[in-house]
Amino acid sequence: GFDDPDATEHLFARETARMLGTTHRDEVLSPDAMSMLPDIAARLDEPNGDSSCLPTLLLSRFTRQFVTVALSGDGGDELFGGYGRYRDTLNESTADARGFLARMKLRLRGQRATTVADRYLSPRWLMFQPDRVAQLLGTPIPPRAADGLRDWHALLCDSKRTPLQRMRALDAWTYMPGAVLAKVDRMSMQCSLEVRCPLLDRDLGRFAATLPDALLWQPPSGTKQILKELAMEYLPQAWMERRKMGFGLPAKCWSQAALLRLADESLGKDAALRDHLDGAALTAFVEEQRNPAQFSIYRLWPMLILELWLRERRSAH
Repeated sequence: GFDDPDATEHLFARETARMLGTTHRDEVLSPDAMSMLPDIAARLDEPNGDSSCLPTLLLSRFTRQFVTVALSGDGGDELFGGYGRYRDTLNESTADARGFLARMKLRLRGQRATTVADRYLSPRWLMFQPDRVAQLLGTPIPPRAADGLRDWHALLCDSKRTPLQRMRALDAWTYMPGAVLAKVDRMSMQCSLEVRCPLLDRDLGRFAATLPDALLWQPPSGTKQILKELAMEYLPQAWMERRKMGFGLPAKCWSQAALLRLADESLGKDAALRDHLDGAALTAFVEEQRNPAQFSIYRLWPMLILELWLRERRSAH
């Protein structure tokens, strides 16, 4: 857990263990994200911009003191519709469906109404938008990346599936293996801890893919309904109604000022990234992050990870 009441679930975990009668251990930390960021980058065989690499590494170290194999709940959100971005996209879609008059006005003006693909491939899912990537590169997006974007868009426009099925399928295809599972694998193996994901059993995955939306999603905010109903056989209903929390960096572990200092040190004239990106665009990106209204740890953190990762590989050769 973390010494930040808005960013920790260790007390809930303690309650659950007490109710189920399981052996429980916990530790409350206040890690320094800035000091650990270079360490995280050095441990990656390929760049991973997920900031929850840090708490995952800390959790793996703690867990390895007691066991050599651990179970994880990875896959639950993708298989059973748990992400808040699903909820937000579906609620927007519902609002748009009701706005018949607004859609007609758009058509009369020759404008296109936004689609599920437009909403989902927004910064809520794709933090660096294609035009921004092209700006940073100083060239058009490479053909393979452009092909990938078209594939994602096509999947999200597949009329044979519901919008929720499309979003879940895209995440299971891209985000889960590319970020989530890679993060857990790399961080846990640094501690010689084996992590298994029982929810990713193939038969269970095939079953989950057939579930109708009504068993997963109850508007306006009910997600993972079938899992919650199952859990309520063992745990109080009120616990199922708690807000969803990600396993990210607590705000107390980093600051905008500290991240910007590291950016100034790492992304200046000697930055390895300048061998791959447009130098002026990279400088402009760092300056943009100084604006509190534009600052985003979800953009700056992965850029720093990529820079430190490139430096590590450059020094190794």
